[in-house]
Amino acid sequence: MSASALLLPRRQSRPRLALVLLSLLLLGGSLVHLGLGARWIAPPTVLQALLHYDPRNFDHRIIVDLRLVRLAAALLTGGALGVAGLLLQTVIRNPLGEPHILGLNAGASLAVVATSALGVSLGGVALARPLTAACGAALLFGGVMLLSSSGRGGVTPLRITLCGVALSAFASAVT
Repeated sequence: MSASALLLPRRQSRPRLALVLLSLLLLGGSLVHLGLGARWIAPPTVLQALLHYDPRNFDHRIIVDLRLVRLAAALLTGGALGVAGLLLQTVIRNPLGEPHILGLNAGASLAVVATSALGVSLGGVALARPLTAACGAALLFGGVMLLSSSGRGGVTPLRITLCGVALSAFASAVT
């Protein structure tokens, strides 16, 4: 039997081991999160609240009604941001692509600063600034894609990155 045949199962098991360890770390961190807060709740009480919920127990109500909802929101938000990053890197075909390099952060801040400085308002809409930031980021990213597609050679990951850095620097300078 060759040495490479002996090493093959080990290489295949490393990603599985990493996945199991990271999953256990996520589970442990989630349980710790459920116990932490303005009122510290012991880990056995956290497990009891999850497995045998008693609505008359104040600690159980804190865990299930407040902290579990916050944990679910955090996990969903983190997952959504991870998927968004994956999609962004896939679309631009650059594993190092991130919002800062592509100008999304600078476009968002430029839009918010410009509308605030000009006194433009959407009235009493609570989501006015986040919507303005999203529109600014989308417009600047559209500019990055438009600029990177001009000229010979078409769109390449290097062109997208360079145009993103250039427009990001410009938007940051204006801000």
